[in-house]
Amino acid sequence: MLLLLLLVTAVAAIVRAQTTLRITIIGDSTVCNYAASKYPMTGWGQVLQLFFADGSVTVDNRAIGGRSTRSFYQEGRWAEIVPNLQTGEYVFIQFGHNDRDYTKEERYTDTTDYKEYLRKYVNESRAKGAVPVLVSPMNMNAWNGTTVRTVFREGANNYRGAMMNVAAELSVPFIDLEAKSVAHQGKVGQTYNAKYVHLGLDPGEYPNYPDGISDGTHFQEMGANLMAKFVCEGIKELEADDDVAKLAAVLKPQFNVAVAANKSNIGMITETGNSFPEGVSITLKVTPNSGETFLGWFDASGQNVSGKRIYTFTMPLKEVSYVARFEGGAQQYALSTSVASGEGTIDPATGSFDEGSTVTVTAVPASGWLFDRWEGGESGNENPISFTMNDAMALEAYFIQDTANYFLVNAAADGGGSIKQEPQGTSLAEGTSVSFTAVPIDGWRFTGWEGACTGTDTSYTIDQLNSDVTLSAAFIPVDPTLYEAEDGVMTDAVLEKVNEGFSGSGYVNFDNETGSSIEVVVYAMEAGEKTVTIAYANGSTTSRQVSIVLNDSVVIDNLDFAATEDWMTWAEKDIALAFRQGVNSIRIVSVSENGGPNIDKIGIEQQVSVTRQQTWAADRIHTVFSHGSIRIDNVHEPFTIDLFSIDGRKLFGKVLNPANGSVVFRIPDDGLKQGQYILRTTIGRKQIVSRYNRVGK
Repeated sequence: MLLLLLLVTAVAAIVRAQTTLRITIIGDSTVCNYAASKYPMTGWGQVLQLFFADGSVTVDNRAIGGRSTRSFYQEGRWAEIVPNLQTGEYVFIQFGHNDRDYTKEERYTDTTDYKEYLRKYVNESRAKGAVPVLVSPMNMNAWNGTTVRTVFREGANNYRGAMMNVAAELSVPFIDLEAKSVAHQGKVGQTYNAKYVHLGLDPGEYPNYPDGISDGTHFQEMGANLMAKFVCEGIKELEADDDVAKLAAVLKPQFNVAVAANKSNIGMITETGNSFPEGVSITLKVTPNSGETFLGWFDASGQNVSGKRIYTFTMPLKEVSYVARFEGGAQQYALSTSVASGEGTIDPATGSFDEGSTVTVTAVPASGWLFDRWEGGESGNENPISFTMNDAMALEAYFIQDTANYFLVNAAADGGGSIKQEPQGTSLAEGTSVSFTAVPIDGWRFTGWEGACTGTDTSYTIDQLNSDVTLSAAFIPVDPTLYEAEDGVMTDAVLEKVNEGFSGSGYVNFDNETGSSIEVVVYAMEAGEKTVTIAYANGSTTSRQVSIVLNDSVVIDNLDFAATEDWMTWAEKDIALAFRQGVNSIRIVSVSENGGPNIDKIGIEQQVSVTRQQTWAADRIHTVFSHGSIRIDNVHEPFTIDLFSIDGRKLFGKVLNPANGSVVFRIPDDGLKQGQYILRTTIGRKQIVSRYNRVGK
């Protein structure tokens, strides 16, 4: 692992020798630099340079407090920057906090003007050959009860959405810091955000704030570190962009900071599991509950590094582990690990654990390597390995190169079902035993394998893999005329059973947002245009709109579902869709923030269930099924009857010539297995397709 880090460092040095990249940042007080007299208040632009390899990037943080897109531009601050921009330089742009402040006229900028000023920054940067990068404003520590308030998405204050629009319109790299900060807020909660991320300090906690401070907008140093970390995550996510990839290539490796306490329910403590690069200032903090006695911070070796509840250190070039010890807590022992040979990682790599606790450690080989053995405090080749912590534990992992032949495994389902593969993976070693099981969804059945296997048993096993494998499982519907929505794939939608009158086991309720959807796999016996009937309920006062996507192509941009009397009144909407023969997918997608209607089921024309004796008509032609026979009335020309298996295989066909306008014909089902079949009657240009149920005798 050390060899790998040295290699990364060497590569970074070569890149630096070729060029030093420049980043200019413009923004507000959440980004700007602060004097030592304001510590621990810190902006993310103040610490960003620490995330890049030494000498690879120069950061010029021109952000200043109290500025919006409007005031930063109108005060001439941008005009001072533009002449000095260089070709290839990056301009990171984050505004929004002051744009939404309608109490200050010189700052307030509605989202329309906000977009216009963003366009100015982008276009004027590009005119100088610079590369603009838009960064959405991170969230404030605002909550509705236990739910995070997304203040930069609310109504007229949707500055995040406005920035996303400009990014899409002008093809600008976009880092969604707002979404990343919202996700972190939801993870750690309101109080932790206030005291450990934002600038919420107790009286006496820091000399610069003797009376404390409660500020849900700005950040203490660890909060700024997190925001910079999220910005760098965004840079990595933009590696496909040739310009941003140059920045991603010189980001430092990051190392885990493990934080724990030696007893539970001690109060609040710095969250564990965040990773930071070497050189970043890390602050550990604990806020003990009343009655708890804090003894100090202890490192992985068990050494007491600080007796104060706030401990700050500089991140080294390795993972670190610290324990906050309290009186009455358990004795803890340190775990340390290393990769002694080969390439791979160990999880967890370090940590402090209670005496007597069971710890499980996993060796994860890099691509092209295999785990071989453990040495040190434990030995052997068991992986993962578990042991009891009764003393400090040092483990070494040995990896060896993988010389086995590998074969590709491509298993795919066709229709309403899936394939369970054991072991999983698309590349498996020669000699591996691999099993496949066909699993239909509700309303579908498995009909057989194609490819490496052509049988109809639901399970198939290869005892010893010795070649590439391509395998597909075919599924067809039990009833090709009816598809319950709850059997589909829901995205931002839920299955409900609250409102009566639905069929099947429930109906699908769309979330009230654009893009919520339900996808249903259907089966067409023949290619061509068919009428599709969607059973729905819309108890709102206005219509709901959706788009219809057939086989991944939008075929109806905006389909209107009128309001029904209430949510228990089910109506039907007919549309015409051109199917291919066999498996098709229909996706219903909401196109407004109100979501779609509740969807109960989908029916397809002329494939009518005949599970019991029934009579139905097409125009004036009357067809009756009874006891294995078919009688057709009001027809005065020759016609054809064809019988198919449920998967479309033709079993027989016959031409009939009616006398006196009617004919009775016994369906020749002798020798057919009990089950369902498709009967097609062709009269001139009309086709009547129905499902015939063969029962036992």
